[in-house]
Amino acid sequence: MRAPWYIRPSMPIKRAALRQLRKDRVRNVRNQALRSELKTLKKQLTELLAQKRQEEARTLLPLLTRRFDQAAAKGIIHKNTASRTTGRLMRHLTRGTAPARGRVARPSRSTPPPTPPAPSAEPSVPS
Repeated sequence: MRAPWYIRPSMPIKRAALRQLRKDRVRNVRNQALRSELKTLKKQLTELLAQKRQEEARTLLPLLTRRFDQAAAKGIIHKNTASRTTGRLMRHLTRGTAPARGRVARPSRSTPPPTPPAPSAEPSVPS
């Protein structure tokens, strides 16, 4: 005999846990859609900045800021992430520059090895 649908392996045993799993799946889909919308808005703004279309970017920025703040308030993204992202985009808008695509290669923080002193032309004579 086959076990009931709520007791199958890899499924929660308690009914409350099963209901929670259902709620989690619905929330996951909703959160994924909102994260995707945030990425799309951010990409649209960066493309406008790259094309030097400042006025259109200025009209899109309040919507983007509002969406990021709402996502942070609901806990979908961290509030510092929302603040950092909107701040960087605002800075790019005021400077009139486009954000770099991907990661920017930064110079290493390690110091170069010291160079040996150059030999002098005159031999040193002890006095």
